[in-house]
Amino acid sequence: MKICSRRTRWQLLSTMILCIMSLTHGISLGWFSPTLPTLISDNSPIGHPIDISEVKWIGAAFGIGCLICNMVICVPVSYIGIKKCMYFVPLPNILNWILIYFASKSLYFYVCRVLLGFSGGTLVVCFPVFIAEVSDNSVRGTLGSFFMMTLCSGITVGFVLVYCLSYHVLPCVVVFLPILYLCLIIPLPEPPQDLLKRGYEEKAEKSFCFYKNLSKDPAQQAENKAEFDILRNKVLASGITEKITSADFYVGLLCHLQLFVDHLRAAR
Repeated sequence: MKICSRRTRWQLLSTMILCIMSLTHGISLGWFSPTLPTLISDNSPIGHPIDISEVKWIGAAFGIGCLICNMVICVPVSYIGIKKCMYFVPLPNILNWILIYFASKSLYFYVCRVLLGFSGGTLVVCFPVFIAEVSDNSVRGTLGSFFMMTLCSGITVGFVLVYCLSYHVLPCVVVFLPILYLCLIIPLPEPPQDLLKRGYEEKAEKSFCFYKNLSKDPAQQAENKAEFDILRNKVLASGITEKITSADFYVGLLCHLQLFVDHLRAAR
C-alpha cells in the first residue's frame, strides 16, 4: 500500500498526530448532549439544575466562537504560518475541560462552548490545509479522510465515555489528549508550501525532504533538488491574480452570518 510506503511514512505519522486533536474535538462536541439530562436535573453535578432557556444559548455559543475564529484566522495564517496557528488549537480545548471540571454555574458552560468554537474554527481551517500540503497526490485523499473519520469517531466516543466515566472524572482523562497532541506536533517542520509562500526557501527544502522521506545519499541530491524545484516553481508561480474587493469581503461576511443564524435556529 502506498500509504504505508517509506516515502509517505512521515506524512502518515504527522496526520495521525493531527487526528489526536480531531478525536479530542469530537469528544468535546459529543460529550454535551448525553450530559444534558443530568445538568438540567435536580442531581446536577454543578449543584443546581440548568434552565432550559440557558441550554439553548449554551449550544449556540459554539457557533459564536467558530464565527469569530473563522473571520480572523486568515490573518495569523498569512503572517505566522499554518503550523504556528495549530499550536493554538489545543489551548482552548484544555481550558474547556478545566472549566467543565470546576463549573458551578451556567456561565462556565457559555465560556466553554465559545472556547470550543475557537478551537474548532482553527482546527477545520488549518488541519486539512496542513495535510494537503505535506502529502503526496497518491495518498492525499486517504490522509484527508482520516481527519473527518477521527472527528466523527470522537463524537461517538464522547457519547460512550459519558456512560463509562463520571462527570468529574471525564475531564481529567480527556484533557491529556490535547496536551499529548501539543507535545507531538512541536517537533514537526512547517509545510514546505507555507514556507515558500513566506520566503523561507532553505527551510522549505528541508521540510520537503523530511515529509517525502528523501534519501540523504549524495548521489540522490540532484534528483531531490529537481523534485523540490518543481514544487517551488509551482508555488511561486501561483497566487492571486485579481485584487480582492470590498464586495468579496462583504459576501464572505454575509455567508458567515447566515451560517451563524442557521446555527442559532437549530439550537433553538
